[in-house]
Amino acid sequence: MAELTQALADQDAQRVLRAMTALGMVDPADPPDADALLAFYAESIKPYTATEPFTYTPEYAAAVIRHASAFRSPHGQAFRKLGGRGGGEFTFVGRIETGLTAVLAGLHATGPWGPIREEYHHDAPPVTAYGELELAHRKAHR
Repeated sequence: MAELTQALADQDAQRVLRAMTALGMVDPADPPDADALLAFYAESIKPYTATEPFTYTPEYAAAVIRHASAFRSPHGQAFRKLGGRGGGEFTFVGRIETGLTAVLAGLHATGPWGPIREEYHHDAPPVTAYGELELAHRKAHR
């Protein structure tokens, strides 16, 4: 999953397709177009690609849902091909992501989400006070 999130953050369509294929989220015998697949995720990855702290808003959450459910859009064919060998799991993960976006939007949560993701996936130094606390906790409980 870390490879997929990094490929999405890097906006590398071919890596996204390879990572999703490896995870069983697309059928290698009938894969979606890589650029359409990346376009499908374009709205939902904005917090992780923003150069400034990003604020989740109800308007943003609505845009993510609208974008992801635009079945007749150019990226709609990619959506229809998602699921691969793990269709149920993909649906479950999608619902978790939608729910988390809704909660963060309701809170108007603001943060440097890209650097926070780097903390988790690449052991980058903490960028927030909570990150500092978590690092101290992990060091104390090794």
